[in-house]
Amino acid sequence: MSFLKGRITANLEPMLDGVSILGTNGAGIPFDAILDTGLNGSIVLPRKIGRRARLTPFNRTQYQLADGSVVQDILYRGALQVAGRRIDVLLSLTDAEVGLVGMEIITGRVATFNLRKMTVDVK
Repeated sequence: MSFLKGRITANLEPMLDGVSILGTNGAGIPFDAILDTGLNGSIVLPRKIGRRARLTPFNRTQYQLADGSVVQDILYRGALQVAGRRIDVLLSLTDAEVGLVGMEIITGRVATFNLRKMTVDVK
């Protein structure tokens, strides 16, 4: 059974289906997300979705971007909803319209990127 599924776009971005963040009221707020194998952490959520979810700040962190620059950021506590499961996560926010799901979420699973069928499947 699949944990995450999606499609690979014409720009070769593995867009995931059915990803939501749980708001403080327990309702799922869906958001567009790319499976980002270059992200070691769990989730980078669009800021507008983070506001709707009313996330709780947890801590400050710093990390290195692909260009080598080091940035400081606030981590938030949240709960991801995927395939009917709740996954408690620490996440950061972005001004981008699309979120990122990182390697921490799929650790211990098998991810298949089928570039003939343009699909992604994580089991």
